Amino acid sequence: MVLRCLAVGYAAVPAAGMQAGPDQLAAKLAPGSVCLGQEVVEVAATSARTAAGEALAARRVVVAVDGSLPPEGIYICRDHRDTPSIQGALYSGRRCAEAVLGSLTRNGV
Repeated sequence: MVLRCLAVGYAAVPAAGMQAGPDQLAAKLAPGSVCLGQEVVEVAATSARTAAGEALAARRVVVAVDGSLPPEGIYICRDHRDTPSIQGALYSGRRCAEAVLGSLTRNGV
């Protein structure tokens, strides 16, 4: 399916680069609800610590990097969980968002 999409469709990169998508999504959220471009040195289910020493509290933590399976309560989003492709990245992002929303709903948040 991915090959068919590439053969008959168009794969494109935004003029402002791949970071344009996350930046547009984050711009629609409440100020301070998303941190982008931070080097994180420690992650827990409801917090993270940056390389600068800043402690960030969260209801849920989503990690979008390669690596081993995350600790309990941390949600991971990466394309190679399905297929290393644009489609895989989109599907992984959706699955991760649904898991986070489901968790928040179950916990009455």
